[in-house]
Amino acid sequence: MYILISYYDSEPIRNVLSLLHAEYDAIYLLYAPTEGAPSKSERKRLGAFLSDRFAIEPEFVRVRGNTVESFLKKFEMLAASDGRTEIDIASGSSAFVAAAGIFLSEHPNTKVSLLRYSPRTDRMQVNYPNAPEQRPRRKVLSVPDRIALSGTFFTHGDRDGILVRSERHDRELLTLWDAVKGKSAAWNRFCMLRASDTGTDAWQRRLTTVEEKKTANTIVPLLEKAGLITDVRYSVENGRERLTFLPNLLPENRELLQKAGSALERYAYLCAADAGLFSDVRTGVEIDWDGVASTGADNPYNEIDLILSYGNLIAFGSCKNREPNKEDLYEISVLTNHFGGRYAAALLLSTLPAPGPVAERAKEMGVFVIDNIKGRSPHQMAQRFAELVKKTERE
Repeated sequence: MYILISYYDSEPIRNVLSLLHAEYDAIYLLYAPTEGAPSKSERKRLGAFLSDRFAIEPEFVRVRGNTVESFLKKFEMLAASDGRTEIDIASGSSAFVAAAGIFLSEHPNTKVSLLRYSPRTDRMQVNYPNAPEQRPRRKVLSVPDRIALSGTFFTHGDRDGILVRSERHDRELLTLWDAVKGKSAAWNRFCMLRASDTGTDAWQRRLTTVEEKKTANTIVPLLEKAGLITDVRYSVENGRERLTFLPNLLPENRELLQKAGSALERYAYLCAADAGLFSDVRTGVEIDWDGVASTGADNPYNEIDLILSYGNLIAFGSCKNREPNKEDLYEISVLTNHFGGRYAAALLLSTLPAPGPVAERAKEMGVFVIDNIKGRSPHQMAQRFAELVKKTERE
């Protein structure tokens, strides 16, 4: 028998880290009622995750009290008499850790090891505190894995946040971004276009105000020059002026004309995916807050602009095609804490530079800001992503 004994942690990821490096026959999660027992829903969710992802059913074990003596008794009962036992001391109460050390010292001739794993440095130590044995990873947690530990994907069809990429797709995206990035305010007003109701492939926009006409006169020449739209026409129907044109874009890129922030989100996604720093990168992921997949109007969910996974850490990013403000910081902080917990980073990305007070508040809140993206090349974006990884891994 190969047994793992851990202390139940309300931070879900802490209960699965050891399983990324070894395959066990049994796993026991100890908890003391006075320290917060896992609820029925927490047991069910974690149990289902471990069963589905690692093919193992955890057993939740209640100890009488949060004392060294109580944990020692459980270690005696649960440790494999014929096989190997590992006790994970990376998390848990001080009594649990002390009891593990005593148990190891009292059983010098048995196959008992202590484990210590750091999500920040992504290093596993076996036989701690003796000379560490670096254990290779056998599994990697993906973005869906991390979300499943605290919630679930809220999906509409295949809306899992994975983009179809090709050379043409990326070239179109970069061309569009380069064309409009310097006119973020006008681009925000220009979007929300729709396909023509004439049954053709044309797209249209009514120009009912002076401001709408001014916006079109700013953006349309940029898109035409970039070769992204053709056959531009202005017409008057029933006294109303209308703009029509043919989009010269792949179907998956045409939605960039409907939501202004999508161009920034896709650009950030492309830069992150090509940076070579992350094991999983996603954009446009819809996540359910209460873990119950439902399409009801009262079901709370969020669309996350950017999610990055690296090691066992995860970053949630919010993209703003404008100057960022303090409310943006609070928004992404709340979302990150809910779905990522202690081992997640909040990331705010913006087209324009962050004002001084916003930048200072971001530092205080621990939100990593990548601003002034209109002036950052893919290489410079990769450098900022590398700074994010370095910063969060050492904290």
